[in-house]
Amino acid sequence: EVAEGVGLLVDPTDSDDIADAIHMVLTDRDCALNLKRNGLVRGDQYSWRNSARSMISVYNQILSSC
Repeated sequence: EVAEGVGLLVDPTDSDDIADAIHMVLTDRDCALNLKRNGLVRGDQYSWRNSARSMISVYNQILSSC
């Protein structure tokens, strides 16, 4: 799951659930800082450089099996 540990998962049809999550991020500084820090780390995993490296690896595996 992409959002695991970097976001609060809520029921998109439950306005109280959404409001509670917003309230938590706005009032719990530790929660907000953890989400921010984890989000930045997770974002690094999805860089263009890492995506290109992954694709090159896949291409090399395909070519080596031919």
